[in-house]
Amino acid sequence: MRYPLTLAIVAALFAVVLPPVCARQTGTGTKGSKVIEVDETSNAKTVAVHMGNTLVVSLRENPTTGYMWEMSNSGAGQMRLVATKSDKPTHPGLVGASTTKHWIFETVKPGKMRLQMAYRRAWEKGKAAAKTLKVDIVIK
Repeated sequence: MRYPLTLAIVAALFAVVLPPVCARQTGTGTKGSKVIEVDETSNAKTVAVHMGNTLVVSLRENPTTGYMWEMSNSGAGQMRLVATKSDKPTHPGLVGASTTKHWIFETVKPGKMRLQMAYRRAWEKGKAAAKTLKVDIVIK
């Protein structure tokens, strides 16, 4: 009799822990919509977003050294960028102080798209990005 209970507990834990691995629902956005947050742990994964929800992409960057995230594909047609904002640097005025930048998107229409971003210095156009982020978004 102990094993069915253990199995039920393990199944419940998987149901709670596994879905947020790619993206986290973090609260409510504009007009009561749900906010889905994507970060570097979402790289090379698929994230489902429902119509009316807000998608927030949050990535750490280091603008004091020139390294910043840039968007190479924002899913024109399926989502619309409504705002960007940056947190205060971890150590203001200190070279090497990092911050987190947030891109806030609204869903526009159902469909599939790939969000692509590159972490690089703006003046190093010919060089490969130090990091990339590619997330497939399914808007339902």
